[in-house]
Amino acid sequence: MHCHISTTLVLIAAPAVLAADPQFVTIEEKGGVLFASLTETRKKVVDRTVTLSDNGRPVTRTIPEVVPVTVQVNVTLDAAAGDYFDPAGNRIDAKKLPDVLKKGAIIAVSRDGKPVDPEVLKKNKDIVAVLLQKGSETPKAPPPEPPLPVAPPKEVPAEKKAAPDEKPYVTDAWVKDGAFLMTRQVIVLQQQTREEERTVAGGRTVKVQVQVNVPVIRETTVTMDPKAVEVQAPDGKAVDPKDWPKLLKEKTKVIASPTGKAVPEDFVKANKEAKFIVLIKAAK
Repeated sequence: MHCHISTTLVLIAAPAVLAADPQFVTIEEKGGVLFASLTETRKKVVDRTVTLSDNGRPVTRTIPEVVPVTVQVNVTLDAAAGDYFDPAGNRIDAKKLPDVLKKGAIIAVSRDGKPVDPEVLKKNKDIVAVLLQKGSETPKAPPPEPPLPVAPPKEVPAEKKAAPDEKPYVTDAWVKDGAFLMTRQVIVLQQQTREEERTVAGGRTVKVQVQVNVPVIRETTVTMDPKAVEVQAPDGKAVDPKDWPKLLKEKTKVIASPTGKAVPEDFVKANKEAKFIVLIKAAK
């Protein structure tokens, strides 16, 4: 008697990797440019002043502390931002984006470029499109600490004009519909409530609620007055404003001088990816 043993190979498809934390935002518009304002959490070291007890005598110390910093990043909604899909999962042709993306509409954004769970999309019926973003500058930082109780936001705006010693930096610049646009970072202080331990009379330790100002970095797109900027080639030769729309049609890496001063030659050589130098004239 012969025994025949049949084996069946079962292939189990690996589950699709979905976006960890898609964001649902309202499409905004400024200067004819559509963009989405996204949020992310980064780590920042700040100095904190605490009062400790040294043999019953209060002593003030300044210690470094790692705190979560909320960053708002404005992402221009164009074909270069990533791949677009409708809520049903069908890819949207780049030529049809102007017909789909409108100011005030809701869009889902996957910052890690992974698909969004269809079940999540079904719960947000107002979504007009899904963006799987590519080239995101989100840093690979450690997981954020548990959120702190937040008091009503009280923001202290950063200086409106550049400090005399502010250094040049690399950013993006482009011209659209006659407007000169640049990506800039603005720092504001946001008030938060945190719990601290204090030593009181008798050596007893109590917990108290204190208000602290936490720096918040906001990256945004600003519209510059063309008369307030001068565009130069890396060799320092001025570029005629008539040529800006052609040379800066798309987002282009540039070196910005916030004080309007000439950029040091060694800084220009160290940032060869920058195609132009933009001198920002001081406001009068």
